[in-house]
Amino acid sequence: MSAEDASLAAKGIVIIIPIPDVHDNWSAPPLVKASFAFEIIWFIISLFQLLGLFNYTQLPAGTRRPYVILIYATLATVVYYLMVAIGTNLQGRVHYVITDRMNIATSFFYIVAVVLQPVASLSLARQLGFALQSARSLANGPIVSRPWKRTLDWTLVGVTFIIYIAALGNNASYVAAARRETPTTSQSQAYSRTSLALGHTITALVVVLSLNVIISLISLFRAAKRVQWSDQTFARLGYVIVPFSAAYALQWLIFHIYFATTSSTSTSYNVLAANFARVMVEGVCRIAITGGLLANLPEPPKKAPKAPKTTTQQTPTTTAAMQQIPVYQPNTPIPSSYTQPSQPYAVRTNDDYR
Repeated sequence: MSAEDASLAAKGIVIIIPIPDVHDNWSAPPLVKASFAFEIIWFIISLFQLLGLFNYTQLPAGTRRPYVILIYATLATVVYYLMVAIGTNLQGRVHYVITDRMNIATSFFYIVAVVLQPVASLSLARQLGFALQSARSLANGPIVSRPWKRTLDWTLVGVTFIIYIAALGNNASYVAAARRETPTTSQSQAYSRTSLALGHTITALVVVLSLNVIISLISLFRAAKRVQWSDQTFARLGYVIVPFSAAYALQWLIFHIYFATTSSTSTSYNVLAANFARVMVEGVCRIAITGGLLANLPEPPKKAPKAPKTTTQQTPTTTAAMQQIPVYQPNTPIPSSYTQPSQPYAVRTNDDYR
């Protein structure tokens, strides 16, 4: 070591040796690669949540509905994050027809996850409302457990799903028309106005679904507080589902307004940064809501331990015929330590062999 190196080491200066960068074949912007990485992370976490849901397969039939809805929502989330990560990685590397078809399939699983997750929350809240009504012998249960509320919830889900499918159809028809011939200015404006109107409607419905979850849970909390019924599930729902549902609705509204009003291209830094932020915030909210629901599902019944098999010693049975037939018993020498006080005459002791 030279004198200069020794002086640098004494001063605690770290010398960084430059390492050549590892070049890959994916020449995407760093924000796109970051979005791809978090899509993979959300896919892995959602997959573990889906595997955790299989512990609830033994739930009773009366408490199984939230579990069934949540397992379909989580399955759609897993498929969505897997397909969107593959689509992000293949963007610009394969023919656009493949990516367009993948986007349509990805959007289908996306809307399934979007509409079923609030339904799972509402189904669990409805189940708690029935438990509250039966525990306090109430004539009328909370609002969340009434039949008209359930009809309203599923109506919102159905309308949101139908309008989202209509938006997908509008985009697909525009892409198909553009492949045949270049659309005119009026046609492009008509498709754009229709797409924007459908996007506004979908955003409004998703926000209403999230607000529906928040209002339903708050009304359930107040009903339980009035009758002085406390349950640990209420606290977990209040601390997890309510705030993350509010954040989920807020991010839908903010990012929709931004993407609808910005005129930047899809490869500009601002759009890529906004898309990365959307992937982050939406993923955190969705994972947290699913985890909160998973933690609040009723515990599956424990299987009773199997009783150990006991072997019964069979004693030989003597029949009448066996009792009548004389059997010769040889005189076997038995040590005196094992003999009983009153011995039969035919049994010998050690004294007989001295």
